[in-house]
Amino acid sequence: MAPEEKVDHINDWLKTYRIGGIKIGDTFAEIKLFAFDFFDVLDADGDGFLTDQELEDAFENNGFDLRQKAFITFLLRRINDIESTYQEEWADGRKGISLVDLQEYFATPHL
Repeated sequence: MAPEEKVDHINDWLKTYRIGGIKIGDTFAEIKLFAFDFFDVLDADGDGFLTDQELEDAFENNGFDLRQKAFITFLLRRINDIESTYQEEWADGRKGISLVDLQEYFATPHL
């Protein structure tokens, strides 16, 4: 099987696979949408990176509903994986998740 066929197969599987009635592909897409839509809100200091502290503070914020808090938890649990997807030359040693990290992370199928 060629690599691109494997990726297509994984993407097809993610679109249809369900755990407890939840479609995994749909949930992954919702997390991606949430991360991009709320990036500026989550990035409290406006430096272009979401740190674990900013995500923890956002989780404690009463303005987010339970589903959004679940999405924040996803980002917190995967912060190291997400931030390692792209090395920003302009980061000046800053840590956390950038918009480019999110773009690269969500462009790759994950199981």
